[in-house]
Amino acid sequence: MESGERPNLYLKAKLIRALIDHFAEDDRRIDHALAVTKWAERILEAEGGDEEIVLAVGLLHDVGLKQAEAIHGYNTGKMQEDYGPPIVRAILERLNIPPAKIDEACAIVAKHHTASGVPGPNFPILWDADMIVNLGDELPDAPREKLESIIEKSFKTETGKRLAREALLK
Repeated sequence: MESGERPNLYLKAKLIRALIDHFAEDDRRIDHALAVTKWAERILEAEGGDEEIVLAVGLLHDVGLKQAEAIHGYNTGKMQEDYGPPIVRAILERLNIPPAKIDEACAIVAKHHTASGVPGPNFPILWDADMIVNLGDELPDAPREKLESIIEKSFKTETGKRLAREALLK
């Protein structure tokens, strides 16, 4: 394998295609998922985990919000957790992901707004990556002390904490 070559690049491309197909012209949601996945890959590299699962949940963790909005006119984190897993399962089955990995990816999506999450190394990677992006979007002008406190209390991996500090406490 060439230096820097990624064994799951083809899978990542197929997942991005599924993400774009799902969200169509909703560039904000697509951009969010791509940003979360960028951070998740960096955390994964340092912390270890399953690359296929991390790519899947990074790119697809918010797919349930589209259905929630279609049904209810709005979405919440809980709705995303409820509506997302069946959509994720259908996409991953079409991509021939092994059933155990599909089950874990769906479990992670079903808890991605729940701090207790899912046991194993993959959930904390998504949690921290999503937190980095969300904090940057939602609290761009927050006082340094507030961000430091959130990072220390809420992040689950040491790599996530370090990357959050680098990204958010410039």
